[in-house]
Amino acid sequence: MGYEFQIILDNIELVMAATTKQIQSALETVGQHGEEDVAQRAPVDTGNLKGSFQHKVGDNYVDIYTEVEYAPYQEYGTSRGIQPKHFMKNAITANLNKYKQIIEEELKG
Repeated sequence: MGYEFQIILDNIELVMAATTKQIQSALETVGQHGEEDVAQRAPVDTGNLKGSFQHKVGDNYVDIYTEVEYAPYQEYGTSRGIQPKHFMKNAITANLNKYKQIIEEELKG
């Protein structure tokens, strides 16, 4: 016969709130970095696209986006001769490890 110990978390709501706050903070930081990373790779003619990136944090995600209407044509190309640049995809993919590290460090906090 062994010994049994039971740990009851009566403050689970506080722990969950703290964890949620850490996750939101990490996603905010990832969003800021993501904006910068995408802007660095954006094609530049007038600079309008490069300066237009924003981010929005959700419950467990962050969106990096732009409202510039021609951004999809630059990202994916067109049938009329604009070659796809994949600057957003490439920027995010190239920096995934950095984003993971940001999240890990924040959760260790």
